[in-house]
Amino acid sequence: MIDGRRALYSGCIGESGHYFWLNPRKHLNFVEDMSDLDCTFPRSWSHLWDGGILRNGKHADIYDGKVWAIPAKGPWIAFVWWDNSIDSRPGSNSAFWVFDFEWEQRAEAFEFAKAQWPEVVRRQRQPLKLQP
Repeated sequence: MIDGRRALYSGCIGESGHYFWLNPRKHLNFVEDMSDLDCTFPRSWSHLWDGGILRNGKHADIYDGKVWAIPAKGPWIAFVWWDNSIDSRPGSNSAFWVFDFEWEQRAEAFEFAKAQWPEVVRRQRQPLKLQP
């Protein structure tokens, strides 16, 4: 169970291959291991997390640093962007999945996530910019 604020990450770390990360050294299998997290995690997104959320929102596949906040059921907010900093294939994206923030706190939640994942932020070729 997750207790308190937390920022998880989905995307590439170190090499191509999109995984869901608890920290830079431990990734999870989305379907099998997610039950170890909080029961409120939006499991209905499991088929969308690797590029599907952005395509669903009709955001063009352009690696430009634009980040979209997506509300989820329960206390989760996803911050998603197209990311070719490691994997140059079309459709490559990254996301921070932030727990225990209200939707109205999304700017604070995004800053929290960036602070938890500095290596992901540093490798971007342009600054990450949260979209209104």
